[in-house]
Amino acid sequence: MKIGYSKLLREMLTNADSFSFVVRDGMGLNESGKKIIEDLKSHLIEATRSSEWPGTKLINHTALVSKYRLNEESIKSLSRVKGLFDWMQPDLPEDLTFYKNDKPIFASIAHEKDCWYVE
Repeated sequence: MKIGYSKLLREMLTNADSFSFVVRDGMGLNESGKKIIEDLKSHLIEATRSSEWPGTKLINHTALVSKYRLNEESIKSLSRVKGLFDWMQPDLPEDLTFYKNDKPIFASIAHEKDCWYVE
């Protein structure tokens, strides 16, 4: 099944209540990535250092995983990105994931061009 990014965001707005992305150490973040984080700061639920998140388990290091409330306002920030696989450092944070009741329902690894619904 092929689904466009804007349709995915509409679907997630209906079915998810939060989302996360990751900023890896040592890769830096361009102005576009810093801007989206700034735009979303009022929706931040938590930012934690972790060695794992849906689809990824790091060995011997961590990354900053930030989780945000999903609502009409935060979806506008996500909508400024052209596509799901554009979520890659250094331009943007990575590994956009959506949650319902703290359980992942859709996850992605942009640099591998991989995404999946989680059951």
